[in-house]
Amino acid sequence: RDRFLRAANQLMSGRTCIAAASVTVCKFSLLCALRYSIFRSYARFDGSTTLLYDMLSQRKALLPLLASTYAIAFTVNDVKTKFAQVINGDQTSVTDLICGLKSYATALAIEASAVSRDKTGAMGLIAMNRLADLNAVAVSLSVVEGDQMVLAQKAAKGLLDDFQKSFSKNGLVKSVIQMKLKTMRLNAGIHGSVCSSEVQQTLFELREHTLLNELATALYQKKKQNMNMLDAWSRCHLDLVLAVHRAWMEKIILCNFLRVIPEAPQELRPALKNMCTLFALSAIDRDAGWFLANTSMSRASAADVKNAITALCLHISADEALALVDSFGIPEPLLPPMAHPTKWHGFDDI
Repeated sequence: RDRFLRAANQLMSGRTCIAAASVTVCKFSLLCALRYSIFRSYARFDGSTTLLYDMLSQRKALLPLLASTYAIAFTVNDVKTKFAQVINGDQTSVTDLICGLKSYATALAIEASAVSRDKTGAMGLIAMNRLADLNAVAVSLSVVEGDQMVLAQKAAKGLLDDFQKSFSKNGLVKSVIQMKLKTMRLNAGIHGSVCSSEVQQTLFELREHTLLNELATALYQKKKQNMNMLDAWSRCHLDLVLAVHRAWMEKIILCNFLRVIPEAPQELRPALKNMCTLFALSAIDRDAGWFLANTSMSRASAADVKNAITALCLHISADEALALVDSFGIPEPLLPPMAHPTKWHGFDDI
């Protein structure tokens, strides 16, 4: 087992490349879907036409994924820089981060390619538009080392090992942990705007620390009952393990995004801020049940999150969405017909 783990730890460069490739799949899929949505019009009951992008369902399906793509792209760039600094030395400091990022990025690529194919109708199924192929590529990237949750578990295990440093000889220093969690709850989004980056960061940190504390406590109780730790991990608490991984990765991704915004040119900051806010709100909304169950957020705040997502999606105009995807820099000759306003009309003549 140790020999296998040592060999597996040498695969960091490949995992970093897979994470970067997954971001490329997200970019290409969403560029095709959003450009098609912006150029494609449909007939209304009164005989007029409107853009597919004007449908709220289209925006709410694609724009949060676009925000997630921007967010994870900045983290991938940061990880590539960190890995380059240790590539010829001890890579322990980035091992868990790369494993967690590869798992998260490939899952996002599968979702982005599948949703993009779904939201473009029959155009998404035509072979020359390549969305079906991109979805197959995303799946293959995800299963290069088996199920993506394997690396998610590895990352969560590394995080748990670091967390165990706060154990004393008599067990977990519960008073310190509970005091910290109580303070974080008081500073969480119960009071304040859900669009505030400070509130979002606090909620993300609260979720990560609470889940990690819950996992450590649960495993400690199973150990006291003389239960095999592998069984406790995989049969009893695997959902919690994967939740820890997701919470940790999303906290890191949000922090990296917030760090990049002030460094960007002034004219780009409003668009990046919108993307960052949409990413954070979408992650909070996805886990709204957990935040409510753990009294980290009120019912009114949970409703505010949904309303803010809707308002932000409506605020991002077609021109802004087009600029956001065109900024990926994918050359026009590489784009399929559905992404060109003058080419996909030719399908009507087939």
